[in-house]
Order: sequence, then structure tokens, then C-alpha cells
Amino acid sequence: MTPTGRRTNLVESPTSVLTDDSSVPCEPSAAPVPARCRETPEEAARLDLTAEGASIPLVHIGFGEVTGPPEPEAGPRHVVSRLVAGALPDRSDLLVPHDVVRDEAGRTTGCRALAVGASRRTAGEA
Repeated sequence: MTPTGRRTNLVESPTSVLTDDSSVPCEPSAAPVPARCRETPEEAARLDLTAEGASIPLVHIGFGEVTGPPEPEAGPRHVVSRLVAGALPDRSDLLVPHDVVRDEAGRTTGCRALAVGASRRTAGEA
């Protein structure tokens, strides 16, 4: 069975979905605010940059609350970052761009596939 229905782009870059012949059959509508995971940085050490003692912090970055995605409902699917999908493993309505397409400057312009979050599947499952 192939899921169909409305799709919303909750990532910051455009996410045109391309077919094998590079046509664009699906361009999820962009949400006004992207979905994000709040960062929680914690200083772990300092990195010395010069012999004179100039240094910068080295931090561990944890990820906390997710902001931006709408409440789950039957039907609509939402394109989010892999980080957001991983933070919400029970959400079957979240899709992640896969096989990303980039322009000459390296900017993401679309993808050739959409993936469900990896945390929802174990090896050997279809």
C-alpha cells in the first residue's frame, strides 16, 4: 500500500521530491516555522588555540524538546530532519528526506526518496 495525502515541509531547505527522470511530482508545502530540536550545550573542556592561552569551549550538545511539528492526525505526513524524526520515534507521520539532491553550490534542492525514521524499524523488518 502506498501512503498518499497532504505533505508539509518542516525542514528549512526546499524539499522537492524527484522521480527517477528528475521530474517533480511532489513539492510539500512549506510550514511557516520549521520543526527543530532544542539544543542543550554543556561545556566539557577548553580547546587551546595558541601558545598564548587563547581558547574556546568544547561542548557536549544534547537535544531536548522538539518544537514546530503539528499534533499527529490521520492523513497528513510531514517532512522533518533526521534529528527531529529520531527525537519523536513514535510518530509514524514523520518522513525524512533521503537520497538528497544538491545544486552546484551544494545547497539541498530536493530528494529522490522519503524515509520513515530509522528508530521505528529494526534490521530485517520491511
